[in-house]
Amino acid sequence: MALNPDRYKCPQHDIDVTDQVQAKLSSDRPDVAYGGSLFGRKAASGPFEVTVICSGGGGAQAHMIKCIGTQVP
Repeated sequence: MALNPDRYKCPQHDIDVTDQVQAKLSSDRPDVAYGGSLFGRKAASGPFEVTVICSGGGGAQAHMIKCIGTQVP
């Protein structure tokens, strides 16, 4: 699966969370919002929104971040 943008990072800690985004998109999960899909069904491609966890950095506390993008075939 290709993503646009192709990488996702926490804007506060510069920690890459792309693997978490891909994991959420690779299965039917209720916590993923797909633009243009019916009844929460996974779209083959198109816009999405997921929430993932940044582990924090330099002793910072973990926190949730929202990742928005497009899944392309």
